[in-house]
Amino acid sequence: MHIKKFYGVEQAKEATDFVVMIDVFRAATTAACALSQGAQEIIPVTTKEDAFAFKALHPNTRMMGEDHGIPIPGFDYGNSPFLISSVDLTGITIVHRSTQGTQGLVRATRATTLVFGGFVTAGAICSLIKHVTPETVSFLVLAGVGTEDDLFADYMIDFLKGKQSDMNGIVKQLRKRYRSSWFFDPEKPEFPEDDFSFCLDTDKYDFVVEAERTPYLHLKKRRVL
Repeated sequence: MHIKKFYGVEQAKEATDFVVMIDVFRAATTAACALSQGAQEIIPVTTKEDAFAFKALHPNTRMMGEDHGIPIPGFDYGNSPFLISSVDLTGITIVHRSTQGTQGLVRATRATTLVFGGFVTAGAICSLIKHVTPETVSFLVLAGVGTEDDLFADYMIDFLKGKQSDMNGIVKQLRKRYRSSWFFDPEKPEFPEDDFSFCLDTDKYDFVVEAERTPYLHLKKRRVL
């Protein structure tokens, strides 16, 4: 098995075979949470205009997401997994727009298998990789070098190589990073403090968030036997 890393939305088209699209803070975590709350499917889009257009055609759809972390006016929900975790979404189709995560998903057109990943689904993703046995696993690190997404990619690579990572050490590292400070800033209510620990709750869910293009791009649960 070959393991590759790619960085940023711009490299999404270069990722091939089994692609893990990483957005720990917060889109991949929020998507997993929404599916756990009963959402039927999630439609990733690149712009808020795409989201509104989809809802115009499908009025029962709900919209979720952000623009540079800020909830989008007219959307039903922001991009907070903690806040989504208290919402009953049974049978609902959700359109999801985020600054990085959904952008990467839409652009990853060369993926044979495409999953949306974060710590909350880490174990399930590794199980799926071992089940599928792809020739190449491509980790798409959306937030860039040294970020929470990069640490997650390293965590996954260690796991696949039979090594054990120090999750407590990862959490301590991230508490010191600039991007994590948003969750502890009272002037940024769009980043609830509870989101920080929620996003780092390893293996919270026993399913993979998998993208399919049949006929349009959508996310659904996939449990690994």
